[in-house]
Amino acid sequence: MPIYFVECFIMGFALGLSWASFATPVYLICCFAGWVFDWKIPTALWLVAFAVQNWDNAKSWFK
Repeated sequence: MPIYFVECFIMGFALGLSWASFATPVYLICCFAGWVFDWKIPTALWLVAFAVQNWDNAKSWFK
């Protein structure tokens, strides 16, 4: 299995636990970018950490 499938799963799982309306477009963008650039696991984990830290801010954008 190519590495980007694993990384996209990690990102999708973590973002899927957050607010769905924010997570879905971010997940799709990350999947496409991961497929194009063949990112590695540390990059995926960093993006997940960034998304979790900004979860409350992201929800307030759409209130």
